[in-house]
Order: sequence, then structure tokens, then C-alpha cells
Amino acid sequence: YIVKDDVRIYETDYRDTLQDMEIRQPSLPSLELDTYKERMRKYIKAHENEGCILKLKENQPFTYRDYQELQKALWEEAGTKADYEAEYTDRPLGEFVRSITGLDQKAAKEIFAKYIDEAELDSEQIEFVNEIIDYLVRNGTMNMKVLQQSPFTDRGGIFALFGKEQGKWMKIKKGIEEVNSRAKPFDA
Repeated sequence: YIVKDDVRIYETDYRDTLQDMEIRQPSLPSLELDTYKERMRKYIKAHENEGCILKLKENQPFTYRDYQELQKALWEEAGTKADYEAEYTDRPLGEFVRSITGLDQKAAKEIFAKYIDEAELDSEQIEFVNEIIDYLVRNGTMNMKVLQQSPFTDRGGIFALFGKEQGKWMKIKKGIEEVNSRAKPFDA
């Protein structure tokens, strides 16, 4: 849409001069520039297959010494207790770690295998338990309220699946509670 008669050509002749001959390394992001959440996440992911963090991930029994080691790692090496409490208020430390690492799939399957065998579940109920396992592998713990949402309600929910067989459901619930309790060792 430019009228050809009004086109003007401009020529420039700039000389490029180098003012500073010093070579500098690019600055890399520092751990101190990360937010507290990012520092904690990076630290936990870097150490998820070691010591007390691995024990939480694999749902192994936790001693008070393990708990002290976890506190030291997260409140001295990765941040401070005050930072943690400011960011996560009263969230149990083990539950927080597990939310980042998730639960080891093998550990989750072992926990629920004994309940599946004892309860003699049908295929729909086993599929429901597998959804619980998948959730725990991703999230580390499970709030029972989540079971009132999809995908857990897609088959009708707990009542539709277990109805008169509440004893079977109670065994599965016990497995969830076991996983959750091991993520809260020594926490109030």
C-alpha cells in the first residue's frame, strides 16, 4: 500500500567500534536466586535416592535418627527451619518430601498386594486399587477426600464398588493409612 512515488532511500555508514576488549563469562543462575520452594525441590530431587529421603520414597520404617538427618539436610543444607515454616506452615516434613519424590511404585504395589490377596477383590476393585497406587506414586500421600473425585468416582466410587463388602474397603483404606503414616514420622 506504499505509493511508489513517495519511496525514499536512505543510506547510512556507521563505523562499529569496540569499546571494551575484556572477555566475560556469562553469569549462571545461582541457588540463592531461586525461591525457597525451588531450592527445596532441587535439593530433594538431587538426593531422592539417598539416605532418609530414599527411605521416605520407598515407604520404609523411619527412625528418629533418620528424622533428625532429614531435618538437618532440609533445614541446614537446603534452607532453614524458619523458611520452611514460613512457606509450608504446619505441613509434616516427610509428607512434603514425599510430595516431591512420590512413592516408589514397587513399594506401593507391595503394600496393596497383601490387601488385594486378603480381600479377594474382583477386577473392578483391583482396577480401583491400581488407580490408588498410581495416585500415590505421583503424589506420595493421599487425602481420603480425593477418593470422591475422578478418576476414583468414574466406576461409581467406593460405595458402588464395595457396597456390602465394606470389610474389603477397610483393608484398602488401611493400606492408604499406612502409606500416609510413614510419610509423617515424628511429626505432630
